[in-house]
Order: sequence, then structure tokens, then C-alpha cells
Amino acid sequence: MKQALSAIQTFDADMGGTEIAASLLGILTSKPLKGHPKQIFLLTDGEVSDTNAIVSLVADYNKHCRVHGIGIGEGVSKALLKGCA
Repeated sequence: MKQALSAIQTFDADMGGTEIAASLLGILTSKPLKGHPKQIFLLTDGEVSDTNAIVSLVADYNKHCRVHGIGIGEGVSKALLKGCA
């Protein structure tokens, strides 16, 4: 717990966007555990640079996994969450 709290103190937010396409693609294309469906929880508090590309990426892999979108705060991209749903 001390180590985690210490690490959190070094985090810095610049209020810029997070690019999730590469990370999401890595997760979507990774091999699932045998016998277990892949469940992805996409947490967001804002916008992404290309909502349509992310939604298309999720749609391309929707037969292999489920993506659960969770938005936090008022600045969340409703288009992203609805599109991924």
C-alpha cells in the first residue's frame, strides 16, 4: 500500500487526451485465456482523438470479446461509450 501511494504521488495530469487506439488494439488482439471469454473495461473521463476509429476497432473484434465502456465525469465522450456498446 505504501508503495502504491508513493507512486500515485508522482503522477501528473496535463489535462491532455489519452491515445487509447494502440493499447486497445494490443488487448483486442491478445490471446484470451483458454475457456474464458475476454472482457475489457474501457474507462474514460474525456474525449479521444478519433472516436470513429476506436468504435470501428471495437466493432471489428466484438465477436471475440466484450467491451464495457465506463465514463467518469461530465467531459466524457458519450459518442465513444455508445459506439463501443
